Amino acid sequence: MKAFLVNVGDDNFCRLLPEKLNGAKSGNGRVKVMAFPPLGIQTLAPVLRQRGHQVRMFDTATRG
Repeated sequence: MKAFLVNVGDDNFCRLLPEKLNGAKSGNGRVKVMAFPPLGIQTLAPVLRQRGHQVRMFDTATRG
């Protein structure tokens, strides 16, 4: 079986840090920092692979 696991990013699920802690700047003088990696799909994927399934992962929160 083929499985395609998707992590849907939530812009509200992050924390904001003062600009002085990080060199990157945003329009409001604060920096957005992702709270957690997509642990759900990262945990499920190896379990499916161990059982012989083909797995692809896609993280919509990744920018670049």
